[in-house]
Amino acid sequence: SFGVMILFFATAGASLDLEALVTLWPFALALASTRILVTFGASYWGHFMAQDPPAWRTRSHAAFISQAGVTLGMANLVAQQLGASGQQVAMLAIAVVGINELIGPIAFKWVLVRQKKHLV
Repeated sequence: SFGVMILFFATAGASLDLEALVTLWPFALALASTRILVTFGASYWGHFMAQDPPAWRTRSHAAFISQAGVTLGMANLVAQQLGASGQQVAMLAIAVVGINELIGPIAFKWVLVRQKKHLV
């Protein structure tokens, strides 16, 4: 699977328009932040309804931040179907994926370390 992932992400990255990415970066950051906040709220609410311990309510969202594969595939389809405006939407989606892929693993490791302290 490692080789497939390298090929997949290299193909997605090869089609990036860096100038468009620079202009869309603030929107991508806002969209990624909104996604993280909504994920936190939904995760918190779900754990609250399940009556899980508070530590799980406030930290479990970090496992859901990182995402990429389906989003990159859908971004490429949007770019093909919508022409020039689709290219901008695709760039925005790819930028959001980049932010999520940078933040997600770090947040997930932070949560695992913090939860380990509560389990021991």
